[in-house]
Amino acid sequence: MANDVLVSIDNVSFRYNGELALDSINFQVKKGEFLGIIGPNGSGKTTLLKIILGLLTPQTGKVTLFGENIKSFKQWSKIGYVPQRVITSFMRFPITVEEAVGMGRINGSRLFDFTSSEDREAIEESLKAVNMGRFKKKLLTQLSGGQQQRVFIARALASNPELLILDEPTVGVDVDSQAKFYQLLRDLNKKMKLTLILVSHDIDVVANEVETIACLNCKLVCHGTPKEVLKSNFIESLYGKGLKFVVHGH
Repeated sequence: MANDVLVSIDNVSFRYNGELALDSINFQVKKGEFLGIIGPNGSGKTTLLKIILGLLTPQTGKVTLFGENIKSFKQWSKIGYVPQRVITSFMRFPITVEEAVGMGRINGSRLFDFTSSEDREAIEESLKAVNMGRFKKKLLTQLSGGQQQRVFIARALASNPELLILDEPTVGVDVDSQAKFYQLLRDLNKKMKLTLILVSHDIDVVANEVETIACLNCKLVCHGTPKEVLKSNFIESLYGKGLKFVVHGH
């Protein structure tokens, strides 16, 4: 059904200073889906996310969000975003967990004002969703990498989004914390019915976590279930021979 499609990318192309970064991309993200976007460095993954987020405008094609053309789309609170290296940018400030999550409630009409009872409730619920409520008064710098990443998930959840987009969210996070982090994403997807788009360089992990994979290398090389994508020859052609992947499922 059309109202089940949250993101529609139709024949989208984008160039940086004349150099083609994305070439005629077509795909959809449906409500409740957990999509993983993979591809080599420089393949256009982050560029595609920025187009979905309205941060870049494609030279050709059309982007539709929640059934509305992105050019007129205003309901950005429906989309939560965890960008690359977000932790590094916050480490310069003596900010508490609670304050960091509260920044997810900021909008242009009330900058740095998230003190209403509704805001406080949203902050509490977001921290509860990522099991970080007991850390709300701690400084971000006092937390582990895995804990910090949970805080930024909570920050993205604070606006009560229907779609959560994560760009390389586990860079710099240790292996044990990564396992807990992906369990959190599964819970958000299955229990909270949150639609997820995850960009990652870790093909093996993505293949075992997501429901659908989009493989990008300027063009959309392949799009399907992990088993469908990994049994094809596309992965080998992009990453080289000798790679082996095992899809375990949950």
